[in-house]
Amino acid sequence: MSQFAKILAKKSLHILVLFLLIPFGMLEAWHGKQAGILFLVGVLIVFLVLEYFRLELDWKVPLFQQLMSQRERENIYSVVYFLAGAIICVAAFDTSIAVASLLMTILGELTASIVGLKYGTTLFIKNKTVVGTTSELVVNLLIGFVVLSSVYQFYVIIAMAFVATFIEVIIDELDEHLLGPIFSGFVGQLLILL
Repeated sequence: MSQFAKILAKKSLHILVLFLLIPFGMLEAWHGKQAGILFLVGVLIVFLVLEYFRLELDWKVPLFQQLMSQRERENIYSVVYFLAGAIICVAAFDTSIAVASLLMTILGELTASIVGLKYGTTLFIKNKTVVGTTSELVVNLLIGFVVLSSVYQFYVIIAMAFVATFIEVIIDELDEHLLGPIFSGFVGQLLILL
């Protein structure tokens, strides 16, 4: 499998979590926000049970093993962190802020990985390339303008995009899939309230 295919396969579960926002939104519209959040928590519980079997009982699921980085094989899978981050975002932030912060985290990182792998030669910080980081910032700005420009001021979008990119660049040991959406969403929501 090529590096490009590995990146896409690895990010596929993260993208699947984004699609969980559709039933969340439907449940929220029909039964209120708590019902939507309860649905997401139920999905998180399923992933946590699977992680229990994988980490505590040493069950190996071949497909998931191939999608995981070496670090994830011995720790909690990043999809669990992203789902937890998604729950926090939809619970704490305006829906559009939550959606933008989640999209920035996944699509920004995906773009940085692909562009950095294909065109990146100059390292920026650790294993991050200048071109990968720049492409992530551009994608994060585009996401912000598409999702938020009709509702919020441009400075909110710019701040969120920079925070999402910054988190992706500096985080190494912690999980950026949890921190990225929470930090960028928090900054966006805070700027709206000021």
